Amino acid sequence: MLIHIACLQLYIQGLVADVETFDLKQALCSIADVPLTDLQTVDFFGRQALLYQVAGEVKAVLSICQHLGGPLKMKDGELVCPWHGARFDKATGRCLKGQAAAESRAMFLPTGVEGGVLTYVWGE
Repeated sequence: MLIHIACLQLYIQGLVADVETFDLKQALCSIADVPLTDLQTVDFFGRQALLYQVAGEVKAVLSICQHLGGPLKMKDGELVCPWHGARFDKATGRCLKGQAAAESRAMFLPTGVEGGVLTYVWGE
């Protein structure tokens, strides 16, 4: 069973009775605030998430390199870790080169759009 850490925190605080059936939604930002050619940075439960568009679709990825957990930045149309140069495809998250394992991928967040707001969704 996979339990999202935010669900577990709510369960511990007594705010959720059953973490196995709990749906979590968290607004990230207005779709209108996600730039066409750059990225928007937002807080995601104390971590940094990067929001950007690929072929008109908004993507949300955690700013965590799969090598040693360094931050990710957008450079030359790819997600790049400045620590050791790992590069990830911005559309698929697939590792393109660098010290991250070849089969590793950037961590995309499951999202939906509700009322023009990009929303993180868990459990749907």
